[in-house]
Amino acid sequence: MKSNSSLYSQTLEEKLAAVFEIVEPAELRSAIQDSDQPRGSSPSKSFMTAERVVSVLLILGILGSLGGFFAFVPALAAITVAVMLSGLLAMLWIGFHLGERGGTVRE
Repeated sequence: MKSNSSLYSQTLEEKLAAVFEIVEPAELRSAIQDSDQPRGSSPSKSFMTAERVVSVLLILGILGSLGGFFAFVPALAAITVAVMLSGLLAMLWIGFHLGERGGTVRE
């Protein structure tokens, strides 16, 4: 453990370096160069292929969802309007049909 006098004599940068174990740029560069992976190497081809496949599937899924939304939502609205109008017209026809007969229904 350090004595109190040495703690007070340290600069703020030295204290922060001791607390957070700050690495100097030269040490960092040497650590990067000493790593197991050679410099300039890229990820494996299988990883890149899998990444591309997932990206394409994601894009197709998004486009398919948007396409399905814009294909079916307006179609559902149009179908609903058509069914409602057909029902109203059917009720109108039934009303005229019964009105011509004097309101009696044939058995």
